[in-house]
Amino acid sequence: MTAINTILQRDRVTVITDTAFYDVGGYVQGFAPKAMVIPHWPGIVAMRGAIFVHALLVAKLSLRFDSLDAFADEAETFLAEFCEEHYEMLHSSEAAPGFQVTAAGWSHKRGTCRAFSIEAGDVGDLSLSDGDTFGAEAVDMHSRELVELPLNRAMILPLPSAEAMEDVGLDPRVNIAALDLHGIRRFGTQVLRAQRQVCDVLAEDEEATYAVGGRPVFLTVTKDGVTTSTGPAWPDKIGERIDPTQDLPVEPGSVPGGLNRQERRELERQKRLAGKRSAA
Repeated sequence: MTAINTILQRDRVTVITDTAFYDVGGYVQGFAPKAMVIPHWPGIVAMRGAIFVHALLVAKLSLRFDSLDAFADEAETFLAEFCEEHYEMLHSSEAAPGFQVTAAGWSHKRGTCRAFSIEAGDVGDLSLSDGDTFGAEAVDMHSRELVELPLNRAMILPLPSAEAMEDVGLDPRVNIAALDLHGIRRFGTQVLRAQRQVCDVLAEDEEATYAVGGRPVFLTVTKDGVTTSTGPAWPDKIGERIDPTQDLPVEPGSVPGGLNRQERRELERQKRLAGKRSAA
């Protein structure tokens, strides 16, 4: 139950994931990135499903498509071919053999950022559901075809309960277009904290367990490339199940640390511009 959250704005798109990998019983096996960068797009590909599929999928995508737009044009055909070619590998795991791909980055065709998600194979409980977007009316996410994320929206996978969102102070009415880098980190961290409270069954005959863990990872794409940064780690341990009740409390309105140098410079630039507008 990987968390993949996508915030789409006109000049940048940010993908926010956790880092925990676990077996079908929910016991943590390790921590690693769940989104990979394709520099020549520039873009990001994240996946929900078996870990061993992700690297192979991204390698093939990177070699075959020279842009995010090119992948979008052939995504359904490409993924159908991938599932047929690697049928045995996909069915070698105890988990559902299908997967869900989120791709985001700069669109040379549109002159702006874009993001979309698409399912492949038997995805079981990974299926996208209505209401997995913020800032707009529910998008039809049941389609097995490519689903575009509208501009100034956020796709939240999995979608936490209203109680979990309220518990972490997450406002579902947030104005996505107005979020600066600080706001994106705060919003993304709140979403992940709420997703840590989602408890679900990872495979048939297994107990329900928590599955969002490790630490937040932020990847942001603009027309100039991709930047990455991380947030503070949660107290999850290899060999144990994730337990969100052990999380340290977060002060209301606080902003997680970990901005990289480029993000700090951009934030300072935005503050200076805001000051000039106020003085005008």
